[in-house]
Amino acid sequence: MKLRTYGVVTMFRIVKVRLQAGATKYRSSINALATILREEGLEGLYKGMSSKLLQSVLTAAILFAFQRRIFLMTKAVSSSI
Repeated sequence: MKLRTYGVVTMFRIVKVRLQAGATKYRSSINALATILREEGLEGLYKGMSSKLLQSVLTAAILFAFQRRIFLMTKAVSSSI
């Protein structure tokens, strides 16, 4: 379920970034989505997804590996306040 949601969010993130970058060939979000699909195909909406997915997986793995240590460190800090 999370991967499916991530795929949908990635599409909208690509559109948002291109609009924020000042691409003048897009008139609106819908127009940007249609133009990207027409000119670049479905792959155009998922550029950079693999690196972002790898980043998310590595972050989750690190947090999982150090979860107990982080908990103990934050507990010690919060008890000293």
